[in-house]
Amino acid sequence: VDNIERAMDESIGHYLAAYFVPTVASTEVVDPYTVKITYKQPYALKRDDLATLFIIPKEAMADIATTPVGTGPFKFVSFAPGDRLELARFDDYYEEGLPYLDGVTVRVLPDAQARVANLQSGDVQMIEGLAESDVSTLQGNSDIQIVHTIEGGTWHTVVLNMRRTPLDNKLVRQALNYSLDRDKINQLAFFGLSPVTQSRYAPDNFWYYEPAATMYTFDLEKAKSLLAEAGVGDGFKTTISVSEAARPGSKALAQVWSQDLATIGVTLDIVEKEQNAFYDDYFNDDYDIQAYLLGDGLFDPATGINDSSPLRVENNRAGIDTQPFFDEYKKLVAEGVSTIGNDARKPIYDRIQEIWADESWAPIIAFSLLYVGLD
Repeated sequence: VDNIERAMDESIGHYLAAYFVPTVASTEVVDPYTVKITYKQPYALKRDDLATLFIIPKEAMADIATTPVGTGPFKFVSFAPGDRLELARFDDYYEEGLPYLDGVTVRVLPDAQARVANLQSGDVQMIEGLAESDVSTLQGNSDIQIVHTIEGGTWHTVVLNMRRTPLDNKLVRQALNYSLDRDKINQLAFFGLSPVTQSRYAPDNFWYYEPAATMYTFDLEKAKSLLAEAGVGDGFKTTISVSEAARPGSKALAQVWSQDLATIGVTLDIVEKEQNAFYDDYFNDDYDIQAYLLGDGLFDPATGINDSSPLRVENNRAGIDTQPFFDEYKKLVAEGVSTIGNDARKPIYDRIQEIWADESWAPIIAFSLLYVGLD
C-alpha cells in the first residue's frame, strides 16, 4: 500500500505515476498478506504495473536515493557517481543458500570500446548493451559468450515530426516508408544482426497482425508516385538526427536511406549530435526525422504505446495530435487498456497497427535485440 501510494505521488516524479494515478481509486490492507486495490475502471495492465513496482519499506523512502534499501539478495555498500556501485551478499536472504556470490560490482563505463576492452581483458565478467558492430567482432572469440533477447519488445525506427512540412502529409510519409530498404540497412548498419520487420511483433506472437506487418515493400517507383500525388514530385529537403552514442548504427542507417532517397529527388541531410543534444532536441521538437529506438522490452501492446514517445497519446513527440486520425487513435488506445481479455483486445490493437502502418509516422525497420557479452 505504501509503495502504491508513493507511485501515485506526482510531486516526486515517480516513474509509474502515469500508470497508477489515472487507474487506482484506493488501496486497503486486508491482512498481513493481502492487499485490496480498487480500480476506477476495468484495467488490463494491473499485473504489469505491479510487477514493475519495486517494493521498498516505508521507513526507507525518504532517503532511498542515497541509501537504497530493497528486498533482493544483495545489500548496498557504496555508490560513486560515474564510477561504480558496490553490493555485498545479504546473508538473511529468504532463499537459503542464495546468492552464490559474495558481492557484485557494477562499473560505469560510458565508452563502448572501453566496455569491450574490459570484457576481453577479464577485468569485467559481463557487459550489456553491445552494439551490433561489437557483437560481430566478439563472435569469433571463444572466451566470450554472446546472448540476446528474443525478437520483439524493442525495435529500430525513424520518427517523422508531423509538425513539419511536408512530413505532415500522409502520402509523403508513406513514400518515405516505401523508400526504406530494410534488408540493406540491416546488413550495412546493423551487421545483419537486427531481423527486418515492419511490425513490433514477430509472426508467432499473439499480437501480430499480418496486413499491417506486410503493408510496405522497398519500392522507389511507388515512393516517387506518392510524392507526385502529394504535390512534391520535384522532391524536397529534410534532415535526420543521429547519435552513435545513443543509437549505434544510426549514422549508417541514415547514409543508406539518403542514397536511395536521392534517386527520387529527396535530399536527406544527416545531422550528427552528441547524446544529450540528441535527446534534448527531440523532446523540444527540434528535429525533422529522428533515428530512434522504441519499445520497453515488454510484449503487451498497451505498454509499448504508453512507453513510446511517438506512439503515446499524452505528451506525444511526433505531433499526432495535429492529424485527422488522432481522435480515433486516442479512443482505441483508451479502449485497449480498459478492455479485459486478450481475445477481446486483439481487434482493437489490430486496428491500431493498421493506423501505425497507414499513417506511417514511425516506420519500423528491424527488431533491436539486446546483446550481452559474458566471459
